[in-house]
Parts: sequence; C-alpha cells; structure tokens
Amino acid sequence: MKKTIKAKVKLPRVAAIVRAWAKYKRTSLRKLSFKMGKSENYLYENMQGDDIRPSLLLILSEVLNANLFEHYTVLLPEDLQTTEREKLLQKKIESLETELEKIKEELKKTEAERDKYWEKIGR
Repeated sequence: MKKTIKAKVKLPRVAAIVRAWAKYKRTSLRKLSFKMGKSENYLYENMQGDDIRPSLLLILSEVLNANLFEHYTVLLPEDLQTTEREKLLQKKIESLETELEKIKEELKKTEAERDKYWEKIGR
C-alpha cells in the first residue's frame, strides 16, 4: 500500500477575500447570507478558518459574481493550473494566429500583384 503524501499548504484567507468582495459590492456577510436563503450569521459561522467547503465557494462565487476558486488554482503546480477550457482556447488562439499569418501573406502577394498591374497601365 502506498503511503500518502501530506503537503503543508498555506490556504488562502478566503474569509478575508469574501469580506473584501462583499465590501466592493457594497453588501455585508449578513446580507449575503440572506441572499443565499440562510440565517443572518450563516456565513460568519461557516467561514471560520481558511478551509471552506467547495459547495459554499460555488454559491458565494455565484452570489458575488467572482471566481473564488482562482485563489486555490495558484497553489497548484504550474503545469496543473490551466484548465481544459483554457487549453482549448489557447489552441484556438494559436490556430487563429496561424490563419492570420497566412492571410497577411496572401494580402502581401495580392498587393504586389496589384502594384504590378498599376505599373503596367501607367499609374
């Protein structure tokens, strides 16, 4: 049986992050709790410490319209930080850049041909 590796990772201070977002959105933890359909001290009680449940982060991300998981992805090794969606978008960008270069080359050829015709007709 393999031994699991426990890494000591300093988790982001999500409670402070949520409070900052609430302040930015001109609301409070109490109002956010009500908006989530919970009691007034729900968020205060559930955000004690830095290890917050993912389900709570999902709801808070939606309520605050902010990706609170982003603060966790930076803790991952660099090769794991990009999501599959980002990888697909990067491939699409590279494909579009290649296509753009081909179009620019075609434009240069067309302009050169046009210029030859203009020379022939005397302009």
